[in-house]
Amino acid sequence: MNILTRLLAALSITSIGIATCFAIASGTPANVQLLCQEVDIELADAVSQEILTEEDAIAISQRCHARYSNS
Repeated sequence: MNILTRLLAALSITSIGIATCFAIASGTPANVQLLCQEVDIELADAVSQEILTEEDAIAISQRCHARYSNS
């Protein structure tokens, strides 16, 4: 094996490793309870600034908890 072949093999293996890391990282957040708590904080802020109605904020919060509580 010459040096160019070894370099190409190393780059290929590294690329596969990086792609795997990105695939794992893009999955469901590790602490979904914390995620929904942060969403609730932002929703409360949006309600206080009259960006959202309280009913809309509650619906969004419930969807967050329903979607991620099953993970």
